[in-house]
Amino acid sequence: MLEEPLFVSAHLVAPRGTVIKGRILEAKPSDPAEEAGYLRLTLTSISLAGKTLPLQTSHLFLKGATYERESVLPVQLASASTAVRVPSSRMTQVHEDVGIPSDRRLIFRLSQAISVQIANK
Repeated sequence: MLEEPLFVSAHLVAPRGTVIKGRILEAKPSDPAEEAGYLRLTLTSISLAGKTLPLQTSHLFLKGATYERESVLPVQLASASTAVRVPSSRMTQVHEDVGIPSDRRLIFRLSQAISVQIANK
């Protein structure tokens, strides 16, 4: 759904809440040993005045995070009955799946123009 109304030359084309549909073009889960996961999305249609119009938009590419963190190794101390986790000097690369926070705006650009009737008021 549109989070904000869509205007063209100060004319309202689509109010807030207008239904827009899209498609996942490609998705890959993360592989912790290799790379982060990713998604490729596009929009396919918009519902205006009771009609569904096809859309062709840019693709949005989203990739999960990749970062390094210090490895932690369990070490058994001779005087203790439990293992203690001790940071090592080795860094490990971490790869995550894609996450899209609810407050993140996704911005697409039309790659082909569409014709829309604007009602005069």
